[in-house]
Amino acid sequence: GHLDLFLRFFLGLSLGTNQTLLQGLLTQKESWQQTNQETVQYLKDKIGGNLTADKLINLFHCLGEVNDCSLVEEIQQSLSSGSLSTDQMSPAQWSA
Repeated sequence: GHLDLFLRFFLGLSLGTNQTLLQGLLTQKESWQQTNQETVQYLKDKIGGNLTADKLINLFHCLGEVNDCSLVEEIQQSLSSGSLSTDQMSPAQWSA
């Protein structure tokens, strides 16, 4: 839904390249690298849970938005563990 898109947009803003561009607007100077690593770990923890295919796919998009290199590994692991079943996915989910 709309909140999923907002979440991805917000995660995109958290990237270092965007933080540099937004530097003048930010009042709190945190280490974006540490925050980004914590966000990636949080997303991976959520992916390991018992979620619907839609929620898993959204979390995969979130990992992609923060340029996490393990995205393909996370998808493969979800497929092999059975938490993401190809038999139960709709055409819309496949296109995501």
